[in-house]
Amino acid sequence: MMGSPAQPQNPLDAPRHVLVLDTSKSMLAPISGAPRKKIEVAREAVGKILEEVANQRAFFGMVVFNSTTRVLFPLSQKLPSMAEIVQNTQPTGKSAIWDALALGADLLRMGPGGPIVGNLVLVTDGWDNMSRYFRVGPELPQSPVQRGSRDLIEYMVRGDTALRLQVIGIGSGAEKDKGVDAAMMQTLLATFSDHAGQVSSNSKASYREVMTGEELYTRMINAFLDVPFEDSGQFSALSSEDLAKHAADVAQALRNTSQYGLVEHLSTAKKSDAEGAHADQAGDFDVAVAQDGNISPEMRDRFGPLGEVASAFMAKDWARAESTLQRNAAVIHPFTRSYWMARISYAKGDGAEAARYLTEAWIEAATLPAQERPRMYRRLALLHAKVGGDRQVQSLVEIFERAHAKVGDQNPSLRDHLETMFEKILDLKRTYASIRSGGAMAHETLVEEIFGLLQDARIEDTHRDPDVQAFLSFVEVALSEMR
Repeated sequence: MMGSPAQPQNPLDAPRHVLVLDTSKSMLAPISGAPRKKIEVAREAVGKILEEVANQRAFFGMVVFNSTTRVLFPLSQKLPSMAEIVQNTQPTGKSAIWDALALGADLLRMGPGGPIVGNLVLVTDGWDNMSRYFRVGPELPQSPVQRGSRDLIEYMVRGDTALRLQVIGIGSGAEKDKGVDAAMMQTLLATFSDHAGQVSSNSKASYREVMTGEELYTRMINAFLDVPFEDSGQFSALSSEDLAKHAADVAQALRNTSQYGLVEHLSTAKKSDAEGAHADQAGDFDVAVAQDGNISPEMRDRFGPLGEVASAFMAKDWARAESTLQRNAAVIHPFTRSYWMARISYAKGDGAEAARYLTEAWIEAATLPAQERPRMYRRLALLHAKVGGDRQVQSLVEIFERAHAKVGDQNPSLRDHLETMFEKILDLKRTYASIRSGGAMAHETLVEEIFGLLQDARIEDTHRDPDVQAFLSFVEVALSEMR
């Protein structure tokens, strides 16, 4: 068995993934652009996925389906071996997709009768023709075997559900028996989204069509990961003394912003929506193939070439990553291109070239939609801090990003508190600078506001996530230093 590092066993402390893989007879067919069969490419992707979820210290489960469905591996941090995957994914029979999705959702259920929480990824090259227990609504064709007595969407999605459903469809259903019918699948996901809105569920769904072996491999991997920042800090593992030292360094940066220009750059991301916002560019500027649940399915559709860049980057194939960026310049936002060129240059050890591309990226960042700027500026500032050796800003952004990622969409109120806290911390540079000119009261008022947010966040973090708690302790020390 492939092991993963030791960690807390509370399922809320780690990402939760379930793969639902088609093993019907049609998966024996070759896939375009590769001399191999669809199932062979899918197995290869599963091997990489297992490496990534182990690195995430994530929970992983797997369901396979043909004419019947079965749990290949339950949700666990003890991961299977590739020999087990190959042995248990021999294609045969038809497709019971809806029954398989229900089974995958059950693996993500938080205890008997509890909510479904996590990332559910379906990989299929067809449409349901064998489900016995679930249907998807009157608008779509059902299995001729038996019209299920339960609605799949209602079964999976209710008010307390936090499910991210990703469907990867192999081939185009425009020709009979040549793959997934994208129009029908989009109707299914629209039904999912409508129902999620009706029951106030924090759940999202997306569809991706792939035609080649390379696309299938890349899309499957990207469904399970974000591209991590190099040497990202593990702040939750720091001693209280080391955490306090990082916080004191950040306080020093806030007190002396003339020497820390990146703090000023981060603050400019909060300007009004009227400044530099171009709504028609929404969705083409993201900098990574992210797990962020706030990204719409329309945005995810634009991650095709970026997925290729990310895949090459992780493989340290710098030439392929750069050529992919150049080849897809027409569909990748200039900000995104400059950011990735800077990141690739930094990874190659070329600091001067990375700095040049970063300058371009900061200029392009001003054209992004205002509501998206804070997230993009944090990504850009983190890379800039690494390139420039600015450990203070790097610490501030990294520890916030880790906490923010852990909260995700599972606790919107806590997420909002963290975002507001981060913005107000940046404001401390302004109020601190005004102390000598009579602004001491305004500075102390802001400090008290942040302390109030801090206490509210501690109350709302009911699961006591280590990364969230590390950020809150970090803020507490930094505030004490700013008084």
